[in-house]
Amino acid sequence: MNLLELLLLGLFGILLGSGLNMLTHKLPIFIYNNWKIQCELFLYSDRTEISSRPSSLEVRLNCQHCQQFYSRLQYIAFLSLLLGSLRCVGCKNFNSLRGLLIEFLSCSLVILITSHLGINCPALCYLVLFSSLLLLAVIDYYHYIVPDCIVLPLLWLGLIANTFGLICNSETAILGASVGYSFLWLSACLFKIIRGYEGVGRGDMKLLAAIGAWLGAYPLIFIVLAACSLGIAAVYVAVFGYKRSSQIKLPFALFLSIAVVFDFFLKDLNWRTP
Repeated sequence: MNLLELLLLGLFGILLGSGLNMLTHKLPIFIYNNWKIQCELFLYSDRTEISSRPSSLEVRLNCQHCQQFYSRLQYIAFLSLLLGSLRCVGCKNFNSLRGLLIEFLSCSLVILITSHLGINCPALCYLVLFSSLLLLAVIDYYHYIVPDCIVLPLLWLGLIANTFGLICNSETAILGASVGYSFLWLSACLFKIIRGYEGVGRGDMKLLAAIGAWLGAYPLIFIVLAACSLGIAAVYVAVFGYKRSSQIKLPFALFLSIAVVFDFFLKDLNWRTP
């Protein structure tokens, strides 16, 4: 890979990360507004106020401290860094750090995937998977939701891609989707019987099914073990480090996403069997 290809891939990764960053802000607002609309349609018959709510594409990003709207250039955090405009114009607080981190991770994933696999269809599949996981991880970290509008298309795209054998064969993909959902569903049922309350969200079940549809059934063993280990470590830090209650919410989609990235590079280094 020459320098020009590296720069073009890095630029593509930054633009991709900028789009993902905007979705992490706008998509939860759209989901919450949609929930409110559904509740009001169920409770009330007056639709005048409901139809006036903005859609997700009409919502502009603003400062979390003073509600000052971002300029269009600030939507790309790396460009804001180059121009020295990471701070809000109104309150002078840093607001683009989250976007800068997402763009850095997206750029790194694009370069690492293409350097390991080249520019081909399997690399495109991994890019779609990792970009979706990055988006879901950030949304789950901040809002504790795993949107169906991302997970369900991701599941079907994985099954369609593996129909052509781009990552694994179709039988392994179908088995992976079935095993992924069934394992977390059974774990959630057992947890509710033992503890008396929900311990795993339905979105996490669908996400593991989507991961199984892309990667197959065999990597799920390592992915689940790694994600659970990260979750246990997070609980230990929260309970003993910050003296919080043991009944805390955990963004399990974040841990699953990290485990999938670990699995990709460990498999590439032949540290585990496929």
